[in-house]
Amino acid sequence: MALSSDLAAVFSLIQQQQALEQRKEERHQDTALAILSMDMRKAAIAQQILLKEYYDKKAEVKQTEKMFDQYDNLKPSDVSQGGRDLISIVDKQNNIDMNAITSNLDMLSSYQSELQSGLGELKGQAQTLREMQMDFAGANRVLEPHEYEAFQEHALTALEEGGLGWETTAGADVAYFKKDPTTRYVEALRITEKMKSDEDTGAKGNYAIIQSIYTLGEGEDSDDLIERLSYKDASGNEVEPSEEVVAAIQRMAMQPSYDDFITNLNAYPADLGGDLIRDELSSNPNTAMIYSNLNQNYNAINTLDAELAGINQPTAETNLDQFVSNISGVTDKRALFGLYDQFTSELDPSQHEQFFNAMEAELGGIDLGASYMEFKGFAGATTIPDIEIDGALRSLEEGFALPENIFEERTKIPEDRDYYMHDELQQFLQEEGIK
Repeated sequence: MALSSDLAAVFSLIQQQQALEQRKEERHQDTALAILSMDMRKAAIAQQILLKEYYDKKAEVKQTEKMFDQYDNLKPSDVSQGGRDLISIVDKQNNIDMNAITSNLDMLSSYQSELQSGLGELKGQAQTLREMQMDFAGANRVLEPHEYEAFQEHALTALEEGGLGWETTAGADVAYFKKDPTTRYVEALRITEKMKSDEDTGAKGNYAIIQSIYTLGEGEDSDDLIERLSYKDASGNEVEPSEEVVAAIQRMAMQPSYDDFITNLNAYPADLGGDLIRDELSSNPNTAMIYSNLNQNYNAINTLDAELAGINQPTAETNLDQFVSNISGVTDKRALFGLYDQFTSELDPSQHEQFFNAMEAELGGIDLGASYMEFKGFAGATTIPDIEIDGALRSLEEGFALPENIFEERTKIPEDRDYYMHDELQQFLQEEGIK
């Protein structure tokens, strides 16, 4: 009985120990399951966070790509190829690949940075255009379409060739074309007309002074005029103008408008004394400044007209080639002379001779000097005319009167022609960031 009782006690203890061990194992399993569950929740949360970050980044990149819509003929892929390298974030077992997500996030961030850098460069083009537009704008300071094309060409020229080295002008294009072309033309027209008016006023004043210089005063004769126009050169020697040259200038100055005066003066052939006449006006200290100012006025008006018309001035060589082509087969002298005047009207007189030679060559090499002078109204002139002018030129006094106080007013006109610009023009230039 005692042994049986002892065995029962031992067996009971063994069972109790086994039960304790079993409960301990169950607790370990519960703890492990709890930890595993916690890790799985953390992993799931991390996955959700990473997925959200991934899709948020894709949305950001899409918005960045959309910003390229404002630039014609330019796509995000023209700036960066990074958007093409993304890989699938789902593996073959349809499980989400966290490594793929992380890799894509890195690529998207890099791609977006490249796009943003490209956008920054495009925006910088607008600033460069503002800074450089005065280098390409013409006299009216409005960058017109043909002038903007010159800027584009410069911008796309390689750095080593003196350009800006741009691959595209898309950014500058947006800045330039945001203004309506009609508005731009109206502004250019308004400014051009204002500047032409100022130049015309200056030209009329300068021509009036030239006319007054060559007009005989009361009781004067040609000798008095020659004496008034005489001067001392740098060496102190007395220089007396040619009476024939002065007489020719007097006769030309009878023309009522400065436009006719300059046009005919420039067209006067060199071998008939044209260079002597022009040299006298440009080198004599009594007339040099006024004559120079008149030429500036005249040229500025022509430049403004050509600029508004969108005409890029051709070189003399291009003009000559076109002239030779136009006169080919023309035998009528008046037609030839008309074309000659048309092609040389805005060229420096020093460039006229080659055109005159081409015209003579077209007619077999004959001398057209006398015929041209007759065409221009100087009938029979083969040399600078030697005429009695004392009475004839004094007749200017009857049909020509200088503006009152013209010499006093002249002193108020600064050399810088910008002085004439109206406040309205200045305001426009400031608004455009030009000045």
